[in-house]
Amino acid sequence: MSVAFVMKSFWWNFKGSRQLGYDLRRVEPYVLAFCADASGQIHRSVTPIYANSPRAGRQQMSGMGHIFYGPRDPGGVLAFAIAVIESDADIRGAGVRMEAILSRPEVTTATKAASDLIVNAVAAAGNATPVGAIVGGVVTLLESTLQIVARAMQSNPDDVMWLHSGSFLADTSPPYQWGRRGEVGSALAVRGRSAFGLEYEVVRTTVALANDIRVEAEENLRSLPSVFVG
Repeated sequence: MSVAFVMKSFWWNFKGSRQLGYDLRRVEPYVLAFCADASGQIHRSVTPIYANSPRAGRQQMSGMGHIFYGPRDPGGVLAFAIAVIESDADIRGAGVRMEAILSRPEVTTATKAASDLIVNAVAAAGNATPVGAIVGGVVTLLESTLQIVARAMQSNPDDVMWLHSGSFLADTSPPYQWGRRGEVGSALAVRGRSAFGLEYEVVRTTVALANDIRVEAEENLRSLPSVFVG
């Protein structure tokens, strides 16, 4: 079964600009995601930067949404970790900065650890579908990858504002919870604190797209400043 994990929209409400130490009258948010399936491949996706946005708003995606993963067959498990990031830098160099961070040895080592965990578990089970025994470890490793990215960004003007992670399994009804929209957020009821969230859906598809094609397309877009700006 081929599925696509898509973001329908994401929202933000930045508060506490004095504590953060910079002007938040206008913000430039974007989203970074890491996904892993039973093949051991780590799929990453970065949205455009939505420049000059109000400090509280929602960005709605067109069509089916922004694709974090797929369309492809996850092979039984789909784990993910997502970050909402605020860019306070010259957006013309955003794509180059992100590629430099994602290419750092500590980031590639963390993603390889998640991949190795899946591959080894599948091999040990005789190519059986890995589920509960490893999905927690995979999610933890993807979270660690985003935390490493966040630390790497400390030397850059971008700030990771919110992290979220989870998983979908094939042996649920419906498989991977396809067709059901969900929305998650942070600090929804806490006054005076920044809050972030996103709306997502797993969509069942009849086609599969090679991940390297989608990643190459995203990288080509980020190389064009006028396109990378939302």
